[in-house]
Amino acid sequence: MQEVKQLAQQQSGRYLQQCKLCWVLEDSGRREIPRKILPQQAEQTLSQIKADLEGVNLQVEIEVREGHSVTEILEAAAMGDISAIAVSSGTIGKLQEWLVSSFAAELLRFSWYPILFFPNERGQ
Repeated sequence: MQEVKQLAQQQSGRYLQQCKLCWVLEDSGRREIPRKILPQQAEQTLSQIKADLEGVNLQVEIEVREGHSVTEILEAAAMGDISAIAVSSGTIGKLQEWLVSSFAAELLRFSWYPILFFPNERGQ
């Protein structure tokens, strides 16, 4: 989110005016496996990020969804009439990426929207 915040500060409303923060809680399909994060916790975290981004004059909408992450993000993008999807990951392009798929890699493969990819810095 720091990269998005910096972009908003640098361009002062010319291009980046609003964003939608969407958190998808993966549906394991098994009721006996409890969720690591509850919807209320996800919404609280997104609300804090929203307040931070609104501090640089961005209009921010938040949404918590449940289901398959890539499907839900693409559906949220279609319903929200967005221009691009921003994603961050530390695994794109690394050896383990060839063996185990990640959310960011799947999104890059399946999205018909432009993807703004922000690689994680080492140690994050």
